[in-house]
Amino acid sequence: MKINISKLDTGISEWEEIIEPAKLELSLDQFTSPIQIGFHVEKGVGKIRLNLSAFTTGLLICDRCGEDFQQQIFGRNTVFFVQREESLPDEMPGDETRSFLPGENNLDITVEILDAILLSMPMQNICTGGCKGLCIDCGVNLNQESCTCIHDSKEDD
Repeated sequence: MKINISKLDTGISEWEEIIEPAKLELSLDQFTSPIQIGFHVEKGVGKIRLNLSAFTTGLLICDRCGEDFQQQIFGRNTVFFVQREESLPDEMPGDETRSFLPGENNLDITVEILDAILLSMPMQNICTGGCKGLCIDCGVNLNQESCTCIHDSKEDD
């Protein structure tokens, strides 16, 4: 996704856009709703600060019971763009500070949006706080039924 900086006035600009996950090459199996992106841009002479927020719904698999569940995902990201005569040799999309060249009108912010979404996803996917998971012996989902396994509550010394 690109933003056209030549159309932005100096100062603060804010707007929102809604895009489909496929536009960011995100799996439609995992991201089930359009992505709402909020932009807050501060444009000065030779510099641009971009704050963005991204909101969507993800279809996750519970790490305890293996069931699918939906979870809202909200992330933020900030990047500074500085006008330079040439890009820095080790500069990469996703860096906190990036260059743009004189006369460059479009800034590709795809990686920044992806970072906002993917880095805000939970490390551990749990469907509910009370998820009981699976029986370690028979594999039954303990949220849906009880198992008949006999579990020793004492730990071996």
